[in-house]
Amino acid sequence: MVVLSRNCDGLRLSQSAGGSTVRGLIINGFFRNQIYAVGINNVTIEGCYIGTNASGTLAAFPLFQWGRVYIEGGSHHLIGGSAASSRNLIGGLELRSDHSKVEGNYIGLDASGTIPFDYAGGLAIFGSYNTIGGTSPGRRNVIAGNLLIFGHHHHVQGNYIGTLADGITSVGSFNGGGVAIEPNDIFPTFKNYIGGATPATGNVISRGIFLKGGTTYNVIRNNFVGVGADGATNLDNPGEGIYILNGSKNIIGGIAKINADGGAFYLPAGNTIAFNAGRGVRIDQGSGNLISRNSIYGNGGSRTGGLGIDLAPLGVTPNDDCDTDNGPNKLQNFPIIFSAVSSASSTTINGVMLSREGEYELEFFANSSCGTSNRQGQTFIGSKEVIIIERSCSAQFTATFNTPLGLGIFVTATATSKLQTSKLGTLPGAGWRNNTSEFSQCVTVFGG
Repeated sequence: MVVLSRNCDGLRLSQSAGGSTVRGLIINGFFRNQIYAVGINNVTIEGCYIGTNASGTLAAFPLFQWGRVYIEGGSHHLIGGSAASSRNLIGGLELRSDHSKVEGNYIGLDASGTIPFDYAGGLAIFGSYNTIGGTSPGRRNVIAGNLLIFGHHHHVQGNYIGTLADGITSVGSFNGGGVAIEPNDIFPTFKNYIGGATPATGNVISRGIFLKGGTTYNVIRNNFVGVGADGATNLDNPGEGIYILNGSKNIIGGIAKINADGGAFYLPAGNTIAFNAGRGVRIDQGSGNLISRNSIYGNGGSRTGGLGIDLAPLGVTPNDDCDTDNGPNKLQNFPIIFSAVSSASSTTINGVMLSREGEYELEFFANSSCGTSNRQGQTFIGSKEVIIIERSCSAQFTATFNTPLGLGIFVTATATSKLQTSKLGTLPGAGWRNNTSEFSQCVTVFGG
């Protein structure tokens, strides 16, 4: 192996270095970037210790520096690989590229994947059509710091973000460990995919997902947010699970369409959003944000009221007559449940939907616990379509599911406005599509 260290500048790849492979180097101690490449294509970096000592056990870059790899421009770069021998140890990575892959790396961690580096950076991705991670364990990146996303059509799959390599031990808040999606002056940011259609695409994210700057059409599916890879370990996130500061037409969960040779089929693609000290999902600005079929539980406390979904202003937003108010997700009214009665083979839920005319998809959830203001949705039971006819502002519903629930279980529900056309003809207000409400009040199941 070649060791480069203690100079002012790092390994620089010039414009004539397109198609180069950097393999098996130990690079540390540079006061700027450890590896620097601008304006070239098809660079592969694999099996390197970048910003660490020769054994990969200690960070070896100047204080408050990332010890990073910086690649600007070009396309089709490969950082790491699916084989264990291709894994890089990297203090931090900034990739400004298109159609490139970052896979199988430890970023901000030692070679064992058990010790995070102080002052280690995370991963910042710019451009378009880049893939971070993959669906096999060998392609998984373990990222101690934050993942920052700028640009569009990036796919982030199968990574551990903010944990050690075991996926259940949180790095802690010092290094971050969340995902932020936001535009800047150069890169409009939209249509990014955090997770995907199948469980293998999902990421473990310890410090939540943050959308701001008006970013749109991002899809967040099959992730564990605030909870470890085992689906049970509390990662002690001090903030919100998913926080849309400003964003519209984003999808959180839902049903994913899979195209196959035998035709299309659909899979549930909800996230598990649990144990976050803030709200499960918080939306301050924006509309058309679909929140569907997720498992949202154990979030918040006395500080937040334990809300699974919170549309600003903070706290439970009361329903209003005919749902004429405005705000995040149009302040969509939630369903009102009258009763939930279970038999040995089914559960029947009765209630009323109060809103403006249109079609609504109601989703029902079972919860093992629920307080006066603790409105969450742990286990998806099923859904029902409700139509409110012109000027009526209400529609009663009865929903029966082949899912018996035991005594002591609580039921909640959400409402999502659908495309404003129905059997009744075209209805006004197409801009009201895919606005999901807060959770309804909790109702105790009777019977059983």
